[in-house]
Amino acid sequence: MAAFITEIQGDRFPSVFDAFEDAVGANAWLKRAKAIDTEIRSKPLLKEYLRAANRIAYALSALTLEKRKRGSLGGIEVGSLAEYEAYVLVTQFMSLHDSLPRPAAEQLARRLHGAFRNPDDLRGLQFEWLIATHLVKRRFVLEFPTEAEGTYDFIATGDGTVVDVECKSISPDKGRQIHRRDALEVYSLLLPMCRPFIRSLADGLLVRITVPRKLPTGFRERQQLCERIYRAIVSGIGVSDPDLDLRLYDFDVAASPLLPHPPNMERVRTYFEQRFGILNRELVILYSDKGRALVLCVESKTPDRLVEATMETVKGACDRQLSGNRGGVVCVKFEDLAAEELAQLGNETAAAPTGLRIAASRLLDSRRTSHLICLAFFADGPLERMSNDAVTRNGRTYFFENKDSPCYSDVIATAFRSFS
Repeated sequence: MAAFITEIQGDRFPSVFDAFEDAVGANAWLKRAKAIDTEIRSKPLLKEYLRAANRIAYALSALTLEKRKRGSLGGIEVGSLAEYEAYVLVTQFMSLHDSLPRPAAEQLARRLHGAFRNPDDLRGLQFEWLIATHLVKRRFVLEFPTEAEGTYDFIATGDGTVVDVECKSISPDKGRQIHRRDALEVYSLLLPMCRPFIRSLADGLLVRITVPRKLPTGFRERQQLCERIYRAIVSGIGVSDPDLDLRLYDFDVAASPLLPHPPNMERVRTYFEQRFGILNRELVILYSDKGRALVLCVESKTPDRLVEATMETVKGACDRQLSGNRGGVVCVKFEDLAAEELAQLGNETAAAPTGLRIAASRLLDSRRTSHLICLAFFADGPLERMSNDAVTRNGRTYFFENKDSPCYSDVIATAFRSFS
């Protein structure tokens, strides 16, 4: 395990942001933020989710609008994670953009412009540039493929060693049976049906909804599911069918952390985990004005498969994206895993290896004589303010190397082993 740090100071940022707007075009983030605002107006339950997923577009929009209002940006001050990520994205992009030949720089700008339409793509680019910045600092020379060339992210050359590097951002929904947006979409259909019913409650009611695997994707199928759930809630009778399991539980609102309103959601999740065994982030709570509450929870009978789905992504990268003609490195970023959680995965013993280590070791064992040199996993930590007023973000890496590979290079392995 090794720590890595991404740090940014803002004295030069206003001029860097000017160049960034010229290179990419402010409409990329302004239009995205406007489109999300429009969607939120029709789906208010998705507000928190959509604004969090598109937080960089909002942060960049705020900078552009401030610049247009004042004529220029003043000194920057990091007040939120979104602002920090926006400053880092701008700085890393311009650092790479200015180091590339013009055709490659223009291609990079097009990729970023398009990535604002999909938060997963934008996170993937951020991670790619984090790895690229790290290698450049260690005197590696990078070469980005043209649109007609290979599907790896870039080639890195250092001390005569040349490798393909492929970076994978693992979204919060990876391996999950119930995707967060799907759950919120279903809740958006179900809550209007349930609002009148809550007045008839005597106290609190938990509705635990379990589907065999995933939620339906079509609007008509979701509507039918919600109507069925509503009928069960109103009748007070659960459902136990192959395609739907629904159970109703009464609870004392006054003895729960739902009051006072608005509640601390971390305490709420802990309460429902300890009281009902619910390990689910998608709890939705509907209140009445007399202390009654309806709590909805959607789950899947099929277990989530984060590690398995991640390793499938790694295998795909090895087989279809690394060229196979050179040594290869695959870097994986868990977007929904905290640095301390990844650190816990590394605090293991030989007698009790973690699931991630077992899966990674099996992959490397199956590719001992392949071109895969190393595999590195990453997770972000919290923002920290330094004594010089700089803001930094600490993270963790979990590193595996394939010393049996005929392409193995200690130069490359050291660069990732000492990621800092």
